[in-house]
Amino acid sequence: MGQVTTQYNVPAKGGAPTIVRCTRVSSRMEIQEDGESNGGVFQGLIYELLTPQGFGRNLVGPPIDIPAPLTAGQQTEPVVIAGYPGDHPPNTVPIGNGGSGGQPVGPGGPATLGTAICQVTSARANATVINVTEWY
Repeated sequence: MGQVTTQYNVPAKGGAPTIVRCTRVSSRMEIQEDGESNGGVFQGLIYELLTPQGFGRNLVGPPIDIPAPLTAGQQTEPVVIAGYPGDHPPNTVPIGNGGSGGQPVGPGGPATLGTAICQVTSARANATVINVTEWY
């Protein structure tokens, strides 16, 4: 099982959320605020899970607030999105796929996007950065 980490810029609270998508067929995803953004001052995160409804639509879950740690230098636990906890390789059910990676699907076809997992904003008035680690 391999893993890959991608960084995403996340807007300030109230901004248009950043949608986090699978970049490959992933069995697990962890999302955590990057400790080096904003000079090491954590902002906290607000995320909403997205459930695909077909035809490019998603059902948006309730907002979940992850407050910034009260102690300087302390980091919050990551948001973990995974399938059934009893699943183990090679029988792990994926949480999503990476789409066509920006390439057309077949001759003249459109590119497809990866499975949308959640949307994220900062919990404060400052934008921030998140690290998203996927296991595949």
